[in-house]
Amino acid sequence: MRINSTETGHVRGIRKWLICVSLLFGSVYMSVVEAAQPPVIQNKIAEDPQPVAVIDHTQPVEPGWEVVLPPDSLAKWYKPQNKRQVWLHSMFKLRQAMQAIDYYLQQNDPALVRKWADTLQSTYAKLPEMVPEWRDASRQHISVSLHEAAQNGNLEKVADQRQRLQKFCDACHQQWQPLVTAIYRSPDYARVMVSDSATGESLSYPKMMQKISTTLGLLKLKREDGFIEEARKTTEILELELQDLAVSCSNCHRDEASTERILGADLVAEFQSLRQTLVEPHDPKASGKHLGAIGFTVCGRCHSIHRTLGDLRKWMLSPES
Repeated sequence: MRINSTETGHVRGIRKWLICVSLLFGSVYMSVVEAAQPPVIQNKIAEDPQPVAVIDHTQPVEPGWEVVLPPDSLAKWYKPQNKRQVWLHSMFKLRQAMQAIDYYLQQNDPALVRKWADTLQSTYAKLPEMVPEWRDASRQHISVSLHEAAQNGNLEKVADQRQRLQKFCDACHQQWQPLVTAIYRSPDYARVMVSDSATGESLSYPKMMQKISTTLGLLKLKREDGFIEEARKTTEILELELQDLAVSCSNCHRDEASTERILGADLVAEFQSLRQTLVEPHDPKASGKHLGAIGFTVCGRCHSIHRTLGDLRKWMLSPES
């Protein structure tokens, strides 16, 4: 099925976003999401007059399509506008309640089904209060129906409504969960400042990264073109810049383990080994080995965690996107 140009921007945005996310998060992200899903009770899924649209993710994205961002009102329920990740923890509470309902349905325990149906209803009813733009999409009548069935001890209807609710939860998560994660659960690196000890300046994280990239490029050039003494000096500059970068990690990481793994003792040892190989007669293979190890230890590890998500967040929120 090919979605044509007469579709709403909302649907086109969903498709474009899903294609991007499928490439970004891959199997690791999907395994986490799947593991988080509550068990499914084997009951017949009730028909709904407004079924979730099935989108063909295999078709190419046409130029000019825009990503549809979540409503601005959602920002009030995430840091930094809020002291807590309120929306995220509401999702956790709903997941626990739904899993509990599934479990106690299997145990044929009406009293505990009723207890967790109360929790589900009271929590679910708060969602449109927090994000009014999603009121219709939240299908509040389904959770109300589930709650009423639980109060009446009608476990068959509880299971039926539980399945209906899961369908709409899945559809909402498919559209919004990766997008919200990128925007509200990844840092804005442009706001992180790094003190450059060589100049005394305070540089933004992107500018410091550009400086490090330039230094690394010069080191590779000097090493490969035989300017070994200059390569040694550039090695010292690169190490100092990475030490400056390490200080900025505490803006997000509250323990030393994260910084140590990427910018710790192993990196210091690699720099020492690199300097020892940058002597005459020069062995390019030996120095290249240690330079490559530094690239893997620092650039590879850090970028695999932070850069892809950070670049995606920047792209999505850029006025030109």
